[in-house]
Amino acid sequence: MPKVTIIKAKLFSQFLARLFINKPTIYQDNKSPKQQFTKIQKNFESSPKPKKTSKIKRLVAQKHAHEERVLSVKSA
Repeated sequence: MPKVTIIKAKLFSQFLARLFINKPTIYQDNKSPKQQFTKIQKNFESSPKPKKTSKIKRLVAQKHAHEERVLSVKSA
């Protein structure tokens, strides 16, 4: 359980960091708060995120390899 909260805290801190990187641009244009929020949201969505796909692909490949070994043992 504590590991999950640590991960959530890290993700939240990354979100806040990305949110406040663009902070000076918020006050430069006189837009409504909703327009400012959508601008921040777009900046957040376009900012680079940590890549987890390679780890997920590796774990899936390991799982498939394990299932193939189990099936080959059962069929032998």
